[in-house]
Amino acid sequence: MLLKAAGYIVSYWFEQMNYTYKKIWLIAFPVMMSILIEQLINITDALFLGHVGDVELGASALAGIWFLAIYMLGFGFSLGLQVIIARRNGEQWYAETGKTFFQGLFFLLILAVLLCMLSKIFSPVLLKHLITSDDVYNAVICYLDWRIWGLLFSFPFLALRSFLVGITQTKALNMAAFTAVLVNIPLNWLLIRYGYIGSGYRFFICRNVFAGCIGCIYVSAH
Repeated sequence: MLLKAAGYIVSYWFEQMNYTYKKIWLIAFPVMMSILIEQLINITDALFLGHVGDVELGASALAGIWFLAIYMLGFGFSLGLQVIIARRNGEQWYAETGKTFFQGLFFLLILAVLLCMLSKIFSPVLLKHLITSDDVYNAVICYLDWRIWGLLFSFPFLALRSFLVGITQTKALNMAAFTAVLVNIPLNWLLIRYGYIGSGYRFFICRNVFAGCIGCIYVSAH
């Protein structure tokens, strides 16, 4: 009798797990694909910057890591925001879910402005002691002077992504990332391949910010 009851319990547990796995996959797959598609931007950046010069290519890699370190501050906060939103949504406190989202969005906007200003002040000083080549240093600072403003769009996008994942409506993330890539590749081609070296590099960085802006606008509209 006990073995039979245990069998029913195990069968029910596996049925629940199968359903849970399917649901998790349906929620997680768009997130996985959106992150994968976003990485295509980095690949196309490297491919097109190879046509500009070795200095610019190396500088974009160094500045990209520096920017990523700053970006992770907002990303870490967005993970905590996502947990709270998911909890409120699971408890069916929908008013609190929206309130939590807007509080997180407001905080991330303030954090983005603060980090932009701190980067403009301290990044040149710190990187001067870390980079020995003057050419690479100047190219890195040129990159950061423009790229850092992308935080004003990246951080709100993080809040929106936390909200969509928290309420399990992740399909819009795929199209947002895909749209950003569609904007990124043609602008890479126009601004790098057909631009002269100096302005091509600067416009390339502006394009990176613009692509992030388009992705943020798409998710907001959805």
